[in-house]
Amino acid sequence: MKSILSTLILSVALAGCVQGFESQDNFSTPRAATVMLTVDGRAFCSAVAISETLAVTAAHCVDDATLWNNPVPPKLDGFSFQVEKIDEKHDLALLKVHEPYKFPFPIKINKDILQRDQELVAVGFPLNEGLHNQILTEGRFQGSNLNGFLVITTPLAPGNSGGGIFYFKNGDWYLAGIASAIARVPLDMWSGDTSLITHTALAASYSYIWKLLEGISVES
Repeated sequence: MKSILSTLILSVALAGCVQGFESQDNFSTPRAATVMLTVDGRAFCSAVAISETLAVTAAHCVDDATLWNNPVPPKLDGFSFQVEKIDEKHDLALLKVHEPYKFPFPIKINKDILQRDQELVAVGFPLNEGLHNQILTEGRFQGSNLNGFLVITTPLAPGNSGGGIFYFKNGDWYLAGIASAIARVPLDMWSGDTSLITHTALAASYSYIWKLLEGISVES
């Protein structure tokens, strides 16, 4: 009886792995597409490669004069880069890495409408005492707010900004959004106190990534 029960438990566990994220190539695709922004060798944000030479990040990561006035310019995946376009309203920036470096593992950008409760993963380099560890967290899509940002339950931390929000469909990984902010709600709806951090986060939507790319050729 004990042997039968053990076999049943193992079968259920394996079935769960086949249906869930565990079967999806150990997240190697979104991990490989996520790169690090550094200054003086220290990680400060994340970015996502969408072609051999282009990456997307959060606008607030690169729209800072002090960053560019630094004696040592910031690096993208260890190489110099330039900012091609910025959409401050939706917190997006398009970066171009300088030749001859090419991103080996760019990712496709989503073109479909996300479904509520869609499983998502976030990949980035949250600030962790300079360890530069790439961290992956899981969550779900809750909907979009009034400003068009994706509301997600995927945990984020400082340093995740600019990293990707990904989902898996029909055997492929897609970029659904770019990590932007940890969501906050008022402790007191009347006073407007926003000191409470919720379990949700905000990401710039794939639809605005496509708008950022208008007039630019990207294979995706």
